[in-house]
Amino acid sequence: PTILDPATKNGTCPGANPASACVRRAYEDLGECRELCTFGVATCAARDGLRQHCVYLDATVDSLGAPTRDTFKGLACFPLVNDPKNEGQDCSYFDECADGFQCNVVLAGDRKCRALCIVGAAQDTCPSGRSCRDVFKSGTGNPGLCIPN
Repeated sequence: PTILDPATKNGTCPGANPASACVRRAYEDLGECRELCTFGVATCAARDGLRQHCVYLDATVDSLGAPTRDTFKGLACFPLVNDPKNEGQDCSYFDECADGFQCNVVLAGDRKCRALCIVGAAQDTCPSGRSCRDVFKSGTGNPGLCIPN
């Protein structure tokens, strides 16, 4: 998880087919390949009989915003928990919300499940009373979360 893939200049698994993120799964420098996905609901295929959902992960920083040695930043498929939390519910982990949502666990986040969106998209996909905010500091055209106005 600490090595950049020369082909993508990101923390992806070199030569993986389909393209995959290299995500740390142990204290040691050991990673697991998680399939990359596109923004949206139901964009991840089941894996090992488990439903998955697409979430944004910036492994280059920790929960306090301090740099890590990991290199992946982007959208990847993660298992959907058995009883996922819905919009506005309290959460603690980035991947415990329903498909299309993500826990706002960024620094100064409200720790609630919020809809994923694309920052600066021509058509705002956020529910009424919410705006797409760049909470991940990923920039225009990249994932953000729908935050109440």
